[in-house]
Amino acid sequence: MCDFDGTITLEDTSEYILRKYARGDWKKLDAMLDAGDISIEECMNEQFAMVNRSEEAIIKELDKAIAIRPGFPEFVESCIAQGMEFYVVSAGLSFAIRHFIGKMCLGDKVKVHAPIAHYDGWKIVFSFPPLTMPDSLSFKDDLVRRFRSGGMKVIYIGDGSPDSKAASLSDLRFAVKGRKLEAILKDEGLDFQSFEDFEEVTRLLGG
Repeated sequence: MCDFDGTITLEDTSEYILRKYARGDWKKLDAMLDAGDISIEECMNEQFAMVNRSEEAIIKELDKAIAIRPGFPEFVESCIAQGMEFYVVSAGLSFAIRHFIGKMCLGDKVKVHAPIAHYDGWKIVFSFPPLTMPDSLSFKDDLVRRFRSGGMKVIYIGDGSPDSKAASLSDLRFAVKGRKLEAILKDEGLDFQSFEDFEEVTRLLGG
């Protein structure tokens, strides 16, 4: 399971769009999310209520600005060759995620587990996956719980605070070097590996 924004991409696509187009104090909502005062669902819907741009306009802008972290397509191929299922898990813009996955010709090799995001003519709105497991805090740790309850081992790769619970429940953890998830896992005393590009992750997993 791999986060998208800031993990697969070098820059967070949602944050980029908010910086460029949001009309309002979207950073305050990020601080409230980090403090646990609001959920990721509340944060994303309130932030993107400030963005009046179509899906097409957003993708056009992201294509000019966003780069993929080196080694990602090869990492996916390595995982598939080892018999793993590969999930992209993200609270970001689903249409942008599928766009970039498609550009890398990985659409038939990865599954995307994310809220459905769409432009309603005034703002971007999100519909999040329902939670299915007891004690789940978000759709990310819910999916980890579901897999582990079925006897599967889970590798989690992420960069931010919304990844922390899902990562803590996983069997192996990878955190982007210098980002929030790395600090959280250190504070919690959990074993993990920091990385800067996916070539490192591929080597560590024996690919």
